[in-house]
Amino acid sequence: MNSKLPAFFLLLFVLFNSNNFGQIPSNGFEDWTSFGAYMQPTGWVSTNEYATGPFYAITRDTSHFPPSVGSYSIRLENNLSLSFPSAGGASKTGDTLLGQQGFFPITGHPTSLTGYYKFNPMAGDTMTIRVILSQTGLGEVATAIFHATTAAPNWTSFSLPIPVYANADSAEVMLAAFNIDTNTTSPYPQGSSVLYVDNLNFDNLITGVEETIKNAEILVYPNPATDHITIDIPENDHQMKIMVYNHLGEVLIDHQTLSGEFSIHLDISSLAEGIYSVCCMHPNHNITTKRIIVIR
Repeated sequence: MNSKLPAFFLLLFVLFNSNNFGQIPSNGFEDWTSFGAYMQPTGWVSTNEYATGPFYAITRDTSHFPPSVGSYSIRLENNLSLSFPSAGGASKTGDTLLGQQGFFPITGHPTSLTGYYKFNPMAGDTMTIRVILSQTGLGEVATAIFHATTAAPNWTSFSLPIPVYANADSAEVMLAAFNIDTNTTSPYPQGSSVLYVDNLNFDNLITGVEETIKNAEILVYPNPATDHITIDIPENDHQMKIMVYNHLGEVLIDHQTLSGEFSIHLDISSLAEGIYSVCCMHPNHNITTKRIIVIR
């Protein structure tokens, strides 16, 4: 009997049982709570608590995306003239910035964290978007981190795949305009970088368009796949951008369709065995995400 079959069926279970999920507190950053001279997103904590003013790293900003959804985003800015931690633009769910106190309950089986960001890096800073899933009695069961060093002056969507896990009942999300990974040589702010984030969600990118448009039929097959996949797109979607992400949020394949190209054949022979996100950006900037299993 093929020893890979149990793992294969586990992948199938995870892939096709991930359709509904817990609510991220203030996921659109519309709700804020005042603490004297500063504000924080409701249900979140930030480095504002360590600052004495007049500079506060975390602020509510009127730049937001999508334009039809909400009125605000979260803005995170580093300030190297201050001492750490008030010098760093960082915020996470929960009521304390240090330690594992930021978990909120979730339901279902989320397989990715989605949302939008803008980033202006300075002096080599690396932005961070991190999600941790936890299970009562087991502790952390899955962690996914999205790091970026390149500038994103316009609102950019992301889909951060979460590694395969069995069960989870809570999650924590953290955002920073610098690298919060203490395993690196530079876990602190390097420059006065600025990060904006808006409309976080599990598995479904918030688009602000009608559901019937969001769910325009896109077929990705075969699934599971080995060396190639075919993507069939609707005939009214010209020049669609197709990206394949791994569980770290890295873009492994970036394909721009041509006008009149409605059936795309992608070579995935370089991908290792596992689960990947296939993100299809429509001409109206709506994004449809499909998940595929690659087997060897």
